[in-house]
Amino acid sequence: MTQAQTATANGDTDHAGVPALCAVRASAVIAPGSEQECAELIRDCAGRGAAIVPWGGGTCMHVGEPLRSAAFTALSLSGMADRITVQASDSLVTCAAGVRFAQLADALAEEGQELPLDPPQAAHATVGGVAASDAYGVLRSAHGSVRDVVVALRMVIGTGEVVAAGAKVVKNAAGYDTCRLVTGSRGTLAVITEVTFRTRPRARSQTHLAFRVPDADASVHAVRSLSSVQADTAYMAVVGRGATEGPFTLLVGVSGTTGHVQSVTRNVRSLVASGNPSAVEHDPALSDEEAETGRTILHGINAGAGIRVILPPDQAHHAIPKLASHGEEWVWLPRSGIVAARTRPGDPARDASFVSRLATEWPPPTSRLWLRLPDTHAGVVPVFGGYESALPLIRAIKCAFDPVGVLSPGRLAGAL
Repeated sequence: MTQAQTATANGDTDHAGVPALCAVRASAVIAPGSEQECAELIRDCAGRGAAIVPWGGGTCMHVGEPLRSAAFTALSLSGMADRITVQASDSLVTCAAGVRFAQLADALAEEGQELPLDPPQAAHATVGGVAASDAYGVLRSAHGSVRDVVVALRMVIGTGEVVAAGAKVVKNAAGYDTCRLVTGSRGTLAVITEVTFRTRPRARSQTHLAFRVPDADASVHAVRSLSSVQADTAYMAVVGRGATEGPFTLLVGVSGTTGHVQSVTRNVRSLVASGNPSAVEHDPALSDEEAETGRTILHGINAGAGIRVILPPDQAHHAIPKLASHGEEWVWLPRSGIVAARTRPGDPARDASFVSRLATEWPPPTSRLWLRLPDTHAGVVPVFGGYESALPLIRAIKCAFDPVGVLSPGRLAGAL
């Protein structure tokens, strides 16, 4: 670690600029300049039994169980941000984990390529952090999550061993897909050092529409009216604030050839107007602002507490009134059945009761995830719901990747 540099990570920090997680301040912030330095640091921490937390842009750090450690070293990937390799002819891009996502998007645009991903706070989020937190946005409904476009990873596991997973090819069906396992593991299984994504040609034309609708019923009606054009849209989302009275914002994105975008845009405007006379279209600036609000809600960013529920798409509209009554802001992705909400400040007992009601009304296969919780809720409100049968497997996976338990200890639900 002689070449490693002390650095300040972006994201949640205390007044001194040092990262803090679950009310625990980092005792050190280290930014290794290479994969080998990263491996040496992890081997050193494993030998001492010291906790280490991978830190990208700090945008999604509070999702998951509280950190089970009184002290930790923050491993910033800012020193590994020097490489973006675009292979446009192969529809692939490989980059170092510390590259900012917005920087990656710009590099792809120069080559006529794009990633069907729109993570929150893209200017701050790192590529490795986006993969580690599976940080999808409103494009999730049409194009899937980060797991669906990661084809290869390089990582350092809890023993300090460097591991390569996947293959730098567009299609690879050989063997167990370790990339999908590590993507979304939030730094509890490995520190991602390099990511290879599957890209696609950049759309020739894009349009983003925003409509104000008066209430929850109107938003549901508008979405149903648009069911005939859902397959032709890049995304569809409803963003709400407060209880069910609204007003709410219906967001619709269209991309493709110029003729396709013009045709679908006309259809969307006609369908929304015919079924919702009170709906008002706003300028694209509102669409950008509300879409970013939706992305941050999906990951519990800037929230005292946040919850995400995934229901069958035809049942998701039933969740809106319940989550709206419990939350200050919420977002609904109709095509995928995802509903997320930032909840109002409350006591742990009330929120625990709310989770119990969700479990009763929406049993498995519905998934329920508390995205972000105040420290007062630790140990009272379960972060995950409906996964009890998977706990032995979760613990076995954690032990295989991180036998000493130095990587983000406690933050993988169910792992000892």
